[in-house]
Amino acid sequence: MRSIVWTAGVIAVGVVFVLLVPLPFSGRAWAAAGDLVHAPLFGCLSFAAMTALERLRPLRESFAKLTVRGIVVMLVISLIGAMMEILQNYMGRSPSLHDAVSNALGCAAAVLVYIGWRWHRRRPEKKYCSQMLFLASGCLLALSWYAPAMVLRDVLNVKRNFPLLASFETDAEMGRFWFDDSQGVRRPSDATEGLYSLELICEPTSFPRISLIELESDWSQAEAFEIDVRLESPSRGRVTLVIKVVDQVDRDAVNAYQGTWTLEPGSYKRIRIAREALLAGSGERSLDLSRIHYVGIGLVEPEMTTRLRIDRLRIVR
Repeated sequence: MRSIVWTAGVIAVGVVFVLLVPLPFSGRAWAAAGDLVHAPLFGCLSFAAMTALERLRPLRESFAKLTVRGIVVMLVISLIGAMMEILQNYMGRSPSLHDAVSNALGCAAAVLVYIGWRWHRRRPEKKYCSQMLFLASGCLLALSWYAPAMVLRDVLNVKRNFPLLASFETDAEMGRFWFDDSQGVRRPSDATEGLYSLELICEPTSFPRISLIELESDWSQAEAFEIDVRLESPSRGRVTLVIKVVDQVDRDAVNAYQGTWTLEPGSYKRIRIAREALLAGSGERSLDLSRIHYVGIGLVEPEMTTRLRIDRLRIVR
């Protein structure tokens, strides 16, 4: 019994540390890896709680009561997990609904494993029931891992798909971008690369923009940078498009490349920025193509909410 208590205590301390202590890591890969931990961590805590309760107050053959106990344990520990997500607001962390759901899925998966294990020990002749419980547990765990696994896959795709920088084929790809005074929606139509394009909704502010902040930084072999853009609305009039390419030497964009184009409603316009123009930068210092930091795309003072279609951000080599 003492070993069970110690195990539960160690797991509880680990849960508090992982969820509340600010971690010295940043980036989508680290965040996704952390998200993978939530369900197993709360699953271990729930399994230890079920085991400890059985030692304190055995239920023997009453699987109905064991199920009720499992539901109570799942609800209580899931509630604790949700409360800890709220506390992250005050600990320098960012709360997440996905993490709270993953905590609950981990609790449910562990309870199913515990009940299935007890069923297998007491009634081995009915192994079909225990196998179904184990299968359901695995499905819950897989469900909690799906979103972070897709993010990790997209992190790998940043390098694997280069020289294609973005084509908006998956929801996870949207995590490569930062939206400022704008919103982005993937649309399964009007694409120039793949099946999806991005509808960028720009607010009437000084410079609504989108920034590609996660990308392959070495453009040293690039002959040009291309992007497809189409103005959807307003249906009349023109807008001024600005594209910036910023290197890691001068992240404040003072010496970044900056180009402007006039867009009119109509078909896609393929904008091509040649290597010579990129290298020239602002004219005061050449852009370091081996250390690109981000690409910014925005509109100059749109008079009303304006919609753009963007697709096929690609390096030409």
